[in-house]
Amino acid sequence: MKCTIATLLLIAIPTLVMAQELNHQWYFNISYFGILGTHPGIKFGIHQPLATFNPDRTDRKLRQLVGSSSLIVYFHRRNQLGVGVNLELGYRDKQVWKTTKEITAGIGYLRTFVPGRKYDFDREKPFTGRSAAGTGHFMKTLSLGLGKRSGENIEVDTWMIKPTLLHIKPYNTGTTLNFALDVGYQFN
Repeated sequence: MKCTIATLLLIAIPTLVMAQELNHQWYFNISYFGILGTHPGIKFGIHQPLATFNPDRTDRKLRQLVGSSSLIVYFHRRNQLGVGVNLELGYRDKQVWKTTKEITAGIGYLRTFVPGRKYDFDREKPFTGRSAAGTGHFMKTLSLGLGKRSGENIEVDTWMIKPTLLHIKPYNTGTTLNFALDVGYQFN
């Protein structure tokens, strides 16, 4: 798994560097990110257009290949606090009638922390307290987003709703498939 993550990072980092050299516009987003709809969270992200498919950049439509990185924090009451980092690659289509469509896929790392005091058990020693108990997870995401621009220009801020599937693989155990609702605002 470490080899897979290292390979994906080797692909992602030069792509982001290449995008910076093209001098494209950065977008930021802040959004509500609720796991299963009931566990509240927040997501901060940075989006970078990597390529534009209509070079004339008319005001009628804009199609882009987009790379993004996000920080996700959510809280599952009496169970866990989750903190994650996610790298995504996607396609964004902005239309003249102020709508935006987006599809993204990503990989990331999610670390969960269990609240309260936890103890390690060892037959040879007394109970010892454990700090920051929890587990790490390899995470894959798939999002479909719909949005509405807040102005006439195609480059302006956008409200987005992105239902997201999270495929989480805890180390040494099975996998889980979760649903998250990402409702947020993208701005320059």
